[in-house]
Amino acid sequence: MEDNFEELTEELQEIKESCRHAHLKVILETGALVTTENIQKASILAMYSGADFIKTSTGKGYPGATFEAAYTMCKAIKTYHSITGNKVGIKISGGVRGGRRSSILYDRKGNTGQRMAEQGFVPYRSE
Repeated sequence: MEDNFEELTEELQEIKESCRHAHLKVILETGALVTTENIQKASILAMYSGADFIKTSTGKGYPGATFEAAYTMCKAIKTYHSITGNKVGIKISGGVRGGRRSSILYDRKGNTGQRMAEQGFVPYRSE
């Protein structure tokens, strides 16, 4: 991830402004970011720039979502919510189908269902 944070922030803020009342989903392409440090930086940058949802990847061209990427993004969302009070959603590329997969992603920290909602997580639903 290049360190041109100001330029990226300005671009995302302009996109958010043009969305008006629509939700902005920012795709991080975590396979290209490679490290959890870069994924965390990208997540934070996207959220502070106005993202309503962050997504792991498009699933094209790079490795798709991994547990580590999803977990890193969830931790960033939780921290962001605790600081700002703003809720941000997450979309895991390929989706989370069924309770078993979601429990694998979230039970490792004991954060499921209502507790996750209280901590600022918003499920992504495409409409």
